[in-house]
Amino acid sequence: IGMNSGDVVVGKIGDDLRMDYTAQGATVGIAQRIEQLAAPGHVYLSGATERLVAGYFQLRAMGKTDLKGLAAALPLFELEATGSARNRLDVAMTRGLSRFVGRAAEMQTLEAALARTQSGHGQVIGIVGEPGLGKSRLCFEFIEHCRRQKIPVFEAHCPAHGKNIPYLPILELFRNYFGITPQDDARTSRQRIAGVLVLLDPALQESLPVLFEFMGVGDPNHPLPPMDPEAKQRQLYELMHRIVRAQDAQGQVTVTLIDDLHWVDAGSDGFVNQLVSAVAGRRSLIVLNFRPEYIAAFGAKAHYQQLPLVPLGDAPLRELIGSLIGSDDSVSELSTRIIDWTSGNPFYTEELINALIEAGDLVGYPGHYRLTTAVERLVVPTNVRAVLAARIDRLPEAAKRLLQTSAIIGKEFSGPLLEAVTDLQPSEQAAALERLKAGDFIYERALYPVFEYAFKHPLTHEVAYQSQLQSRRAVVHAAVARALEAQAGDKLNEQAALLAHHCEAAGEILNAARWHQRAAEWTGHSDFAAAFHHWLRVRDLARCGDDTESTMLLALAFSRALVSAIRVGGPSMASAEMFEEGCKAAQRAGNQAILASLNAIYGLAIGGGGLQQMVSLDAVRYATEAVRIADFTGDTALRAGTRGSQTWVYLYFGQLKEAERVADEIIALVAEDPLVGADVVGMSPLLAARNARLHARGSMREPTTVLREYPLARQAAIDAGFPENAVYCIAVEMDLRYALGDTSGVRALAQTAGSLANNLGTLTEIVAAIGRCHALACDRDWSTLRDAATALIRILRERGSGLVYEPRLLAFVGTAEIECGNPEAGRAAAQEGVVFMRESQSVWNPHCYAVFARAQLALAEPAADIAGALDEYESVLTRTGFHVYEGELHELRARLAEREGQQAERAAALNRAFECYTRFGMTAQAARVADARSDAA
Repeated sequence: IGMNSGDVVVGKIGDDLRMDYTAQGATVGIAQRIEQLAAPGHVYLSGATERLVAGYFQLRAMGKTDLKGLAAALPLFELEATGSARNRLDVAMTRGLSRFVGRAAEMQTLEAALARTQSGHGQVIGIVGEPGLGKSRLCFEFIEHCRRQKIPVFEAHCPAHGKNIPYLPILELFRNYFGITPQDDARTSRQRIAGVLVLLDPALQESLPVLFEFMGVGDPNHPLPPMDPEAKQRQLYELMHRIVRAQDAQGQVTVTLIDDLHWVDAGSDGFVNQLVSAVAGRRSLIVLNFRPEYIAAFGAKAHYQQLPLVPLGDAPLRELIGSLIGSDDSVSELSTRIIDWTSGNPFYTEELINALIEAGDLVGYPGHYRLTTAVERLVVPTNVRAVLAARIDRLPEAAKRLLQTSAIIGKEFSGPLLEAVTDLQPSEQAAALERLKAGDFIYERALYPVFEYAFKHPLTHEVAYQSQLQSRRAVVHAAVARALEAQAGDKLNEQAALLAHHCEAAGEILNAARWHQRAAEWTGHSDFAAAFHHWLRVRDLARCGDDTESTMLLALAFSRALVSAIRVGGPSMASAEMFEEGCKAAQRAGNQAILASLNAIYGLAIGGGGLQQMVSLDAVRYATEAVRIADFTGDTALRAGTRGSQTWVYLYFGQLKEAERVADEIIALVAEDPLVGADVVGMSPLLAARNARLHARGSMREPTTVLREYPLARQAAIDAGFPENAVYCIAVEMDLRYALGDTSGVRALAQTAGSLANNLGTLTEIVAAIGRCHALACDRDWSTLRDAATALIRILRERGSGLVYEPRLLAFVGTAEIECGNPEAGRAAAQEGVVFMRESQSVWNPHCYAVFARAQLALAEPAADIAGALDEYESVLTRTGFHVYEGELHELRARLAEREGQQAERAAALNRAFECYTRFGMTAQAARVADARSDAA
């Protein structure tokens, strides 16, 4: 015999006259090849089967063997004999039980029941729970507790295969009670039975013949007279009652455990009911455990108590995982993923960890493992899958099909949607749903306005889904998509992502691409990461087609994916390859609008440092090409949208005059409508233009006027539904306030930016976080500022996105270090920012030059070096137009002149600083310089 385990396809073969069933697939083929290897009278097993039966049987490892058609050698085992294990707990004990956690309350309940039993009030405890929650383990720990108190314990187990074998657990219970071993022959067994009964109560001797016959050890010299089966059963029931009464009369306390009662056969179930009735008012405790599908006929008994076993909480599950794999840094995230995936089920948790160990993903030894590979997706271990699949297979056919259909809909599903896609009649569906709820496969999430259900466990959902042929899944997915669309009403946008999923699974590629497009457009202004994912799916799906619509979708997908990538961040998301492939698709489709958008977006991306540090001419070239294409089309929205990109490219490189000029063009084009051109690069051209113009005006000539206008611009962005524009507006306003030395309202602005930036992508969140740095600087919390700015720089570099803001953050780090008394560290940070601006020509904010000069002065560096740095700073300010910083530049020149004893140069520099500060309304700085001039005089 050759044995192998795994998924098979079972189907019909033959014709109407003769119809058979057969199993097909690779699993069957491997079993056939193993059979050919096995010698007569021998049974060979594959490694897949060995993993399922190890412990239950004695196996001999035969090493690996090459089989035809398999790329790798297959481990084989020979079946030698049965093993000692009868259930999963026995198998677990052979390899060492894991830590017993999280069941203190349940143990207290069992101990309380034992105490009541000892006082003469017999109890029955039914421990109910789904597979793997630890019913048998809880019983084992309690039974060991009883044995330590010298209380007699009698056990019986209901094996999975015993449901159709009459009286299997009851016979085990009787043998256990009478002390009969597998080695005892019939005569010895009769002696043991008679000895126990006579010592217990001599009157019980009259029942020996019927008991001998029931237990298969009948006395040939004194056979049981012919008797009606029902009469025989009544005698056995009565005998059970008399045994319990006799034990109680002798003051004997006993505990009886019946394990896995959900697999009990009908005959044994009758004995269990009699036993439950017999212990009422006696010194006998019965502990039963079973799954939710078992319906206890004795549930209404006064002395019966049901103890539901719920999944372990987060803390005990972490304790269990920690005891199994340890606390190495590499497994910290793995623990969280296991908890999420197994939903508090200790058996699933242990088996998942064992599967990772077997696969080599965890290396080490118990309690001290480390993760060696990134586990992107955990796989259901074979034995867990077998447990769940077997449980599903035992459902009635209607309930099973309904569960599988529900799994295709999703982990959560509504009653009307299920009704629309199932082929069951309403009454059949209602009955099947009740069966699934009673078995704890699903539960009700809501009753109004419609019934909503959810799978009780994510693994059950996955096994129910994977146990169906792909062809059936595709048909149901298509039906679900049609039903969803029909029922969505005015909420199609909200359902677009779900419709895309079902269409894709149904093989309706073009429909799936359309729904992904709709989902991306709906989430585009609120969740950039989700939008980016959907656009990538549009791209991948559109690549499968070669018609005009597919080509157009492909071009659009590249364009919009680039928009989202700027915000989500990372070179792997937005790349030159993505831009170039998108341009080719747009040219094939003959769509100039998408081609213009791609150039505008790509210019914006590289201008902001989203792809790499490039000189300004590269970013400006793409942005200008976008405007040229847009002007050629004559489309007003496209012209405004591409100019919105061009404006910010100019701002990234400090070309304030050009930014202001283009901003004026946008404002003239859109006629005060914030929505015109908003879909070109994902932002409102009007709102971007207003912000850019305020930034340029405030930095070049009239900051105090601009600060009065910023609250209006910020609120306009919020009112128009563009929170990202509002965040950028706040960022520029705080930059200007910081330059002016105006700390009023900075903390409140930082909080507003942070709340607006939620779900808007990494880059917008970083811009908002820079606002928090402004607030920390205004509060003079230098150590916190240094740590916060350093962390943001690390994020920018890891993601390769938004590098244009790095010099601003380095200026914060440098200032904080100087204020903390670390001028060397401050100089190093500021110099990094200066080098960045020098090499990339990116000057979003030039303040790093001032911080660098301050550090040089603090370190008493040579005057020529400091003067050279200040000359470069002045050149940058002149080229860009950041005149708001000129007062600080001249004040630094005055400090250098004072150090060098150059009084005339100091006085001239102070005069120029005073004039600049006064012109820009910087009264505090002007007063400080005025005092310095008075001291000099």
